[in-house]
Amino acid sequence: SFYMVVRSDLSGDCIGCGIGDDRFEPNDSLAEAAPIAIDSYSGLIQEVADDNDYYSFTLPANSEIIGQIFFDNAISDLDLILYDSTDTIVDTGFTVTDDERGSFANCTGVDEAMTIRVNNFGNICNEYDMVLSLNPLFADDALEDNDECGTAIPIPLGASNGLIVRPCGGTGGADDGDYYSLNLADGESITVDILFTDDLADIDLVIYDTSAGCPGSVVASGFSTTDNENASYTNSSGSAQSIVVRVDHFSGESAAYDMRVKVGDPTLGELVCIGVDNSTGSNGELCATGSDVAADNDVTLTVTSLPTNALGYFVVSQDTIFLPNPGGSTGNLCIGSVAIGRYATNVLDSGATGEVSFSPDLTVIPIAGGGGTGTIPAMPGDTFCFQLWHRDNDGMGMPTSNFSDAICITFN
Repeated sequence: SFYMVVRSDLSGDCIGCGIGDDRFEPNDSLAEAAPIAIDSYSGLIQEVADDNDYYSFTLPANSEIIGQIFFDNAISDLDLILYDSTDTIVDTGFTVTDDERGSFANCTGVDEAMTIRVNNFGNICNEYDMVLSLNPLFADDALEDNDECGTAIPIPLGASNGLIVRPCGGTGGADDGDYYSLNLADGESITVDILFTDDLADIDLVIYDTSAGCPGSVVASGFSTTDNENASYTNSSGSAQSIVVRVDHFSGESAAYDMRVKVGDPTLGELVCIGVDNSTGSNGELCATGSDVAADNDVTLTVTSLPTNALGYFVVSQDTIFLPNPGGSTGNLCIGSVAIGRYATNVLDSGATGEVSFSPDLTVIPIAGGGGTGTIPAMPGDTFCFQLWHRDNDGMGMPTSNFSDAICITFN
């Protein structure tokens, strides 16, 4: 009988703790960093605290590097450090558990020379595997360059789709925030909604008063760990204010977001989807005004930018959904799920202005309680979502239907 040991990634003499250095030695300093490709490497050796391992590689433009080392912390604690082309530390992995991770996103548009360092904190010989992987970053959107308060661009009113924020820098480093500016008259309000998928990236929303200059003071914000953010602010200062809106990448991958901006009277609710452009070339823009106190029974729903002389009615639900092109519609149904109500007896006509308004009776919302037919009243703590379903044409004269934006209002 016999006993056999097989190792991979060997080059020259056998390696391992107490046997010999790995094939990348000597790479104990930045000047001696071993050039490597973005790939996986196993059987690497970290001997003692002063035996740092340095590796150099090229990070392509508009991409993010994920560096990981895998090891047994019970033997010895290893750390990971990432350097940019100026030999500045841009991210680190320091824990007291197995394995470490670091990342850095290159948003410069040109390739970046990078270095990764593995350090032995526990000062006992340990073996590790290393994996370098790439995540592509989305290209800048058409509104760039607006990455700083000082380079904020005039905020586009209405709906803007397909905007981009990216995780530039390392963990806790600079990000690819988007800054937008406007002058807000005394007594005027601004409402900003951004729509995104939090599972891909967490995005935050901040409104600043920059009348005294950047960076200004925070006057409203939207921070959550769920999809979408909403923030509103009313200028009650007695004079016009300089306002900057910041959309900030907090965590996750590159992300696309849609934004809708309303300026004027205060509005109610949060936007949950932006309607598909109708035959006018714009989306049916829905806003709600009045009171969010259920007992006031005072909500007015207004939709603008509709086709002229188009008939339609509102639908209502306590849930959200995404159902593209229901019944052959060119739009998307964004509310519904468990139950949906129809204001089918309140048919509206957009007339010559392409606009409709409707004030639902909040004491008899047409959603069946417990199934079947019937109505329910709005109570404090309830959330109801509204969307207009209207007639349209497909741009070639063929009749179809479409849906406006959808909003949800939580009542007090």
